[in-house]
Amino acid sequence: MPHHIARLSTCIFLLMSLDINAEPDMDAMIGLEQYMQDLPIVLSATRLAQPLSEAPVAMTVIDREMIDASGARTIPDLLRLVPGFQVGYFDGNSPVAAYHGHSDENSKRVQVLVDGRSVYVPSIAGIPWQDMLVDIDDIDRIEVTRGPSAATYGNNSFFAVVSIITRSAIEDQGHKIKTVAGSHDTIDTYYRYGGQNGSLDYRITVGTENNDGTDMLNDYTAADYLSYRLDYQMDSNQRLSFQGGFKSLDKGDHEPPPDHEINVSSGFQWIKWENQLSSRHSIAWQYYYNLHDQEEFISTIDIPDYDMGGGIVIDGFALDYTLNIKSERHDLEFTHYYTLNDFRLVSGVSARQDIVTANQVFDEDGTQRNNLYRAFTHGEYRFNQQWLLNAGVMVEDNDISGNDVSPRIALIHHINKDHTIRLSASQATRTPVLWEEHANYRLVQQLTQTGGDPLDPAVQTLLGGTDILVNQYQISSGNLNSEEISSFQIGYIAQFLNNKLQLDVNIFKDKTDQLIDQIQDVTAPDDNYDVLFGGETSPIADDFQNAYQTESEGLELSIDYKPQNDLRIYAHYAYIDITASAFNPDANPAIKRRLEVSAPTNTYGLMLIKHFENNVDIGINYYRVGEMDWMDRTGSTRPYYADRSAQPYDKLDFKISKSQNIGSSRLHYSLTLQNLIEDFYDYNKTRYTDATLSTVAPTGNISSYGSLQDRRAYIELSLLFN
Repeated sequence: MPHHIARLSTCIFLLMSLDINAEPDMDAMIGLEQYMQDLPIVLSATRLAQPLSEAPVAMTVIDREMIDASGARTIPDLLRLVPGFQVGYFDGNSPVAAYHGHSDENSKRVQVLVDGRSVYVPSIAGIPWQDMLVDIDDIDRIEVTRGPSAATYGNNSFFAVVSIITRSAIEDQGHKIKTVAGSHDTIDTYYRYGGQNGSLDYRITVGTENNDGTDMLNDYTAADYLSYRLDYQMDSNQRLSFQGGFKSLDKGDHEPPPDHEINVSSGFQWIKWENQLSSRHSIAWQYYYNLHDQEEFISTIDIPDYDMGGGIVIDGFALDYTLNIKSERHDLEFTHYYTLNDFRLVSGVSARQDIVTANQVFDEDGTQRNNLYRAFTHGEYRFNQQWLLNAGVMVEDNDISGNDVSPRIALIHHINKDHTIRLSASQATRTPVLWEEHANYRLVQQLTQTGGDPLDPAVQTLLGGTDILVNQYQISSGNLNSEEISSFQIGYIAQFLNNKLQLDVNIFKDKTDQLIDQIQDVTAPDDNYDVLFGGETSPIADDFQNAYQTESEGLELSIDYKPQNDLRIYAHYAYIDITASAFNPDANPAIKRRLEVSAPTNTYGLMLIKHFENNVDIGINYYRVGEMDWMDRTGSTRPYYADRSAQPYDKLDFKISKSQNIGSSRLHYSLTLQNLIEDFYDYNKTRYTDATLSTVAPTGNISSYGSLQDRRAYIELSLLFN
């Protein structure tokens, strides 16, 4: 571990010693329960409600006040408030968020839950941030588990879990109309209505999002959505909740060229029944269905008549270069909660089926399935007011990688009412998705000659004894292993100044193994396209294989200070150091190098929230982010002039808002200004050919133009009425 981290950890324990006697302060211990109430109560770390200081892993809570003051327009933008997270925009309609690096545009090593429902899409192996059916206005808070959490949420809860908790229907009674207008032709509208009928509370939300993306790319957005929630209190012990929604999204895309359009239809249905059987026992059943259907017509490859010589002319044809993928997920889960004095236990089982249908991607009928079964348990035992043990394990079986076991254990010590330390260790896995295990992406065309005649046998021999032309892009050797991570943390949580200041420090070390990536230029036996048109004798494609392993270590801290009721200061810092190695002899050295710079070494941020009289609120947000490379981007490809794909940048956002009553209605309006310090690229940097940054490199397989984050302004107007 770097020396300055070791020195800081020493300082932390010296700081604790200023307030700690050799003998425990028993009077302080007696007030421990009151102390617990001063820290946020979290649900996501273990599925058990517990104060932040008793979570078995580092956590960050983004509450409603922070959401309102941030000026964020996307959920990834909110995650800039979490130490250790990286946020960028692949383009104007593709935000990305990752924890501790290791990410491309799909955020495939972060789990995201909405009210306990995973939104991870197996077809793209990641999180469709923009396609999600969650409006920021409907969010109550976001709990971010900063570390592996497979013992609680199963596979893909790898580096972190983002748990989005929406507001209950009873909290949103009446009508709300909202309009946002601003930079890049942004026009968003939103309508919400909440009502009540006896023991039934309900909410419906409809909206539309429209903008033209960034300046240099084809990345516009046009979306319409509808979502609803019903909460029914069946009796004093039973509760039934039902949610659903649908979103239709059209967006511009630029890779691979030429510019084209992507159409996405996404939807979900979710139902949960909770029953409090007794003071000690409760159970819950949950089922959800997710749909993500993406259609992308990229281009048509036109091949003219081709003279083979000897009087043989192969008829011209057109190959449609398209990618249409439909992903479905069914998930059923049973959970049992048990409490006995100082012991609490949550256990459960679940069954899941992922179905992916894709043209030109899979063999046979183009449909692949993965069945997954999981059992989990997590217990919390309080030895006394000073010592607490958290331990859990998940056992999982799936059709792709077989059996996985993921344990977690944490020992928590309340030194006194203001100081807590945590030692924890956990393991998690990321199951390969169907695309990685079964990919067979290719374009296929039956050849004819002389205006429709069967292909000459001599030409068929040249093509391997067939008249079918195959152009192979992606294959998979199969038999992939699950990715693995082992994580170790030392945490320290403290309160100072009569609980007005909260300090959270986390020292971590992560080890990953069996990381999956694309191995380039692997022999593709079925590819015969290049024999005729490419002049190659060894047809090649990209293959998914286990290839890399990494070690990451670093430090994260956050400070939440409320010197007075109308003022709040929140600050955070992260230091991350990554080393990588490749155990696969065919691994790409460039990927290894990108892994090592896939997170900035240093990042920090500052949020200031001030509430004035007359219902005027101000939020000021500053972020400093170092340079890094996303896994599918590098700025160092010669001869193009660049350093990393995401340059170091300073980001300053400002929001001012005011609310006022108009009769029985409430009017709210605000102004948000973003990126006030400078324009920057946080994902995809423009590729220049000279140090003066005046000449853009010619367009190739990767767009030469970047996703510019320029200065922006938005005006929001909303009205609440009954």
